[in-house]
Amino acid sequence: MKYRYNKLLYNQRNKSETIISVIKRVFGEYVRSRLLKTQRRELMFRCIAYNVHRMINVIIARWFLQSLNIE
Repeated sequence: MKYRYNKLLYNQRNKSETIISVIKRVFGEYVRSRLLKTQRRELMFRCIAYNVHRMINVIIARWFLQSLNIE
């Protein structure tokens, strides 16, 4: 394990844990599906919803900042 340890990849762990934490806070921490196939699908849709949520927030923030600069 010591020789296969990738320090660059391990440093990305904080980012992924933060994103998982945000997804749990926004969309709930429990998986409602019973089957493994539908659980995976539910988690995939949560990730897609998170990405759409972030894109909308970025678009709104850019629009708001541009509207302030037009004055």
